[in-house]
Amino acid sequence: MAKSDAVAIFCTGPAGSGKTTFIKLMNELLTPRMQRVGQSVNQVVDYADMSGIMRSFMEEESALGSKLAYNEASMASGKYMPDNLVIETFENWLPNKSGAKILLIGGAPRTERQLELLKHFKKAVVVHTEASKDESGTAILRRMEKGGVRMDDGNQSVFDQRWEEYETLTKPVLGKLNGNSIQLQRSTPLTQRLMMTFEELLKKEHFNGRLFQHGLNCLKTPQHPIHTKIREIENPILI
Repeated sequence: MAKSDAVAIFCTGPAGSGKTTFIKLMNELLTPRMQRVGQSVNQVVDYADMSGIMRSFMEEESALGSKLAYNEASMASGKYMPDNLVIETFENWLPNKSGAKILLIGGAPRTERQLELLKHFKKAVVVHTEASKDESGTAILRRMEKGGVRMDDGNQSVFDQRWEEYETLTKPVLGKLNGNSIQLQRSTPLTQRLMMTFEELLKKEHFNGRLFQHGLNCLKTPQHPIHTKIREIENPILI
């Protein structure tokens, strides 16, 4: 498979670190720019999380869908989906995004073997959000209270298993990225995390600086509607 010309931004972190929320906000900050230059948004920027990608393949009547469905129970118990299935799923999904200039991908790479996913791109970076076990657990409880229950949220034993997988399989990956990562803390306000990410992306050679500068400018504009959404996320009771 030829390497994609898209800039791939992978977002990782433990359960409840806000990976999907983060890529959705990044997508929204980039999208208005795409519309103004007269291009279809879907041809320029796209986002997805690996769990969602796998669920979409499970719904298909295919050999891959059957293999993913067979391992669904393991995933619901808190274990990671086997690496070979994650990689196969990603490689089946990627050709459908051939027109994208930026791909925002949540929930990968989770293991050392999944670093292979980065090799499909000429330009790729991993944004990792660190969170304590307490922060992670609190975020999941809040998600469940809002009705956002996922099949791998489960109960305390499922959460403990997910945390063990993260500690033993994902954390060691961070040391193998050769500086090709952006490190964040969940305790840092969301606006600051987004600004830090865009600032770091702007430092990287051959990345599309104009688009990331646009996102940063939006965050620096107090009247921009993205700030209302961020307040709703961080202070749901107050909104």
